[in-house]
Parts: sequence; structure tokens; C-alpha cells
Amino acid sequence: MNIGLNENSEGPINSISDTDLLSKNNNTLNYDYYLFIRNLQKGQYSDADDILHSMPVRFILTPEQNKEYQSFLKLFKIYKDLKVQSKTFIDLNQEQVIELKEISRDDFLSGAYARNILIAADKITYIEPVSLPDFTFSDQKLPENMLVSKSFKIHPNPAGDFFILENNLDKDDLGGALMSVYNSTGSKIFSDNLKGIKQKINTKEWPSGLYLVCIEIRGKVQETLKVNIIR
Repeated sequence: MNIGLNENSEGPINSISDTDLLSKNNNTLNYDYYLFIRNLQKGQYSDADDILHSMPVRFILTPEQNKEYQSFLKLFKIYKDLKVQSKTFIDLNQEQVIELKEISRDDFLSGAYARNILIAADKITYIEPVSLPDFTFSDQKLPENMLVSKSFKIHPNPAGDFFILENNLDKDDLGGALMSVYNSTGSKIFSDNLKGIKQKINTKEWPSGLYLVCIEIRGKVQETLKVNIIR
């Protein structure tokens, strides 16, 4: 099994060579973190390691930036340790969970990433707004009324090639319901109108990792669920 998002990841940038080209015009610390995460998603750990360890050379880090950087070093070590043992986030040991919870308290991108890992591992559950980082250098934040679902259910979860979304909406609400799926970097990767009380979603082309399923009714976000895709 792969951990995190695998090398078949698809997104706005299709290859590492593309990101290398783009990085020439995006010489910022945030963009380096973007490249680092994209390499992790593709399973290219050597490239991710090179990017991460070049940051202190390329940038003068403030104390806060250095704290975030140290957190990313710890996250990368957890990634590599799991990869070496052919394990997934579900297999986190107690020491790794404690370290991730410590990182998750930080109000940085590293903290959000650690929280995503803990959610994927079923170590924490969000009942509050979830911040989704958008690497076009802005932040998207899900609305405050987005809570853990009571009207929807996803199974199987973790999922493989598909999952089924069930709901108990009445006909009026179902007619105005829209489902959107976001990956761990905050990008919307799928959207569709709800067509019945059960809807099968094909995930064959989705990389392994955590996804948030957001439900809107007549343009207003009502609920969110998490689904973990494991290969």
C-alpha cells in the first residue's frame, strides 16, 4: 500500500518537470512547500527531501517560519518511516500520533497537514470549520455551519475504487443538493448533483489520501464528511 497520495496523483500541475519550470517564476517559501507536498503526493521522496532541505539555504527564515519548517521535517520523517515499512496512516504508532498532535496545534500549514493525517488515521474528528490550504497563495475556509454529518453516510470508508454516499434528504432538499469533493491540498476534484438516496462515486483515478465531501443545498453548505482512499 502507498501512504498519503500516490505517484498517480493528478492536479493542476501534471509532472515534476512542470513544477520545476513554474517554480522559476514562483520563488517563494510557500511555493517550495507546494513543490514539497506535490513530490510527496507523487511518491518522489528523494525530490521532496531535496526541496525541503534546500529551504534554509534559499530563504532567511523568521522564528515562526523556522518553527513551521521544523514541523515539516518531523512530518517528512513520519512519511518516510511509514513508507519504509509499507504502512499507511492507519498504522501510526503512539509516538507518531503524539508528535502529530503536537504539530497540529500550530497555526501553520504544517499544523493543517498534521490534522489531515490525524483525521485520515481516525485519531481526531473535526466538528468545527476546516481550513483548506489553496496553493494559488490564498486560503479557502469552509463555512462555519459545516459540521460532522448527521444526514449523510459514506461507505465503505476507507474506500478503494468507489464509495457510496447515502442521504436521508426529502425530495425538495435532494433536488437542490450538490456534492463537492476536496483533496488534502484544498483543491476541488469532483462535483455532482445528488440524484437519489444512494449515489456511487468512482474513485479509481483518485490517489490515496484523505478527502472532504461537502454537501450544499440550494447554494448553502450544510454538511461535510471525510473519506479515506487507500490503495
